[in-house]
Amino acid sequence: MNYTHLLKIIIIYIVLMSVVFTVLILIPKFKPTVDIKEVLLRDDGYYKYAGKLINDVSFKNKGSRVMNILTMLVYVVPVKFHFLSRFALSVIINIGSFSLFYLIGKHLKIQPIHYYFTVLFTMINPTFLHWTIRYSPEPCITFFMLLMVYLLIKGRYYIIPSIFIYVILLLTRQTVILIPVSLLVGSIFLKKKNLHVVSLILLFLSLGGYFLLNRASVDDANIDFRNEQRNRELNYSSGVSQLIKGSFFAKQVIISSRYETGAIKGENGNRYIAYKEANEWVSKNYKEGMSRFELFGRFILDYPYMYILSIVANSVFYFTLANTTSESYVQILFFLSTVIIFMFRIKEIKVNRNEIVMISVFVGVMLLHSMVYSYTRYGFNSIIMVNYFAFKGYKFKKMKQNIKIKNVKILKQK
Repeated sequence: MNYTHLLKIIIIYIVLMSVVFTVLILIPKFKPTVDIKEVLLRDDGYYKYAGKLINDVSFKNKGSRVMNILTMLVYVVPVKFHFLSRFALSVIINIGSFSLFYLIGKHLKIQPIHYYFTVLFTMINPTFLHWTIRYSPEPCITFFMLLMVYLLIKGRYYIIPSIFIYVILLLTRQTVILIPVSLLVGSIFLKKKNLHVVSLILLFLSLGGYFLLNRASVDDANIDFRNEQRNRELNYSSGVSQLIKGSFFAKQVIISSRYETGAIKGENGNRYIAYKEANEWVSKNYKEGMSRFELFGRFILDYPYMYILSIVANSVFYFTLANTTSESYVQILFFLSTVIIFMFRIKEIKVNRNEIVMISVFVGVMLLHSMVYSYTRYGFNSIIMVNYFAFKGYKFKKMKQNIKIKNVKILKQK
């Protein structure tokens, strides 16, 4: 592969996203009630917090520190163009991810057409498009995960930078805290001492990060269950909240026969109903001074089978469950098509040592969401890796040769 292959991908992606943006801008002409500018600026608070940081450097950072700082770039243009700069920021981050994947592919010595298929299928994936349009940390997390993979497979001289990137990932979102666990398992399988050391250092950082970044005390974490807004702002990533709520959510999706999060349906949505039930359970079972871990232990004793079921369900939700039923069905079709492509050539797939490192990094995030709470938004970062392995078993050179041979035979017959 050479840089012309990357350049072609960047051009295709810019053209595609220009078309998407044009369509978005035209939507209000057909649906006047839709404020597309507001939709493009809608997020989990990063846009608001970034504005506060610009006006007041002493503002106490809330939510994702990295996302708040990164979102400050949106403010480099006048306010009326913020919706455009926000959209452009997501597109630029994704271009960075495609560029990193090019470098990874070059290091793995994959064929250019393998790279093309992987990235093109990623571009048109509904989840990838949705969470590029809607501002979220997922593109940023994907970029740093790919950067971490690239540094790890480059060799021992890149170990320290890879550790630094992991710290940035922790500050972006704590759902990466199990990457060291899966990486340690991968290093044991590969018998790579350097990777053992890196994994143990990252594991120490994960444990430290979990307690340091959760700014509430143990008691405060439990009190947060009774105040949804406080839970979001102060201790959202403590884990226990999502472990319990995620189990009730998985159960609700299954019994409701509505395959969706229902986030936009308010009180009638699966998420709202499940969270209400979870909060009621916590109110009945929480006692003053009980730690978050004791509370979760109590929950496991009460609902062991429901929690096991939620782990299985979340593993499926990670790739297929969206906010609405129609979106979920589209995502299911995309995921099944990828699985079919993979299954046709599964016998041809041979995973090398560097690919095991890549799998280990991405599996760490999936592992956590399987244990906690999941839907396709959180599977965003795995799309490019899944597509990579879906097309890995195909011998593109042989396919080209076969096509040429067939063409020659047809010409001779004529």
